[in-house]
Amino acid sequence: MAAEWVIVQVDSLNSVGDKSDVVNVVHWECRDVSEENCLGREYGSVAVPTDDLDDFVEYGSLTEDITLGWVKDIMGDDLVEQTEDRVEAQVAEQKNPTQKTGLPWE
Repeated sequence: MAAEWVIVQVDSLNSVGDKSDVVNVVHWECRDVSEENCLGREYGSVAVPTDDLDDFVEYGSLTEDITLGWVKDIMGDDLVEQTEDRVEAQVAEQKNPTQKTGLPWE
């Protein structure tokens, strides 16, 4: 399975200028689960600029796709790719561990 992006939470300001419920922070998660139930995930948030509201979308009209588009645009292609690579690496490490932890006498 490829990395999946989901929106966890959206924060908004009551008003900015003449606009109401203006999104200013989006919390996201990027995750991947293998067939063997190995899980990789990263959580983060991005600040959504509120200084230019020409393309304003009302809070009640937002969709996850629109919001994910904002997140990925703000992060940029390189950071999105790096995030997905780290998540996939977590899954690969669980499938084929390269190190051990614990106590050898237990």
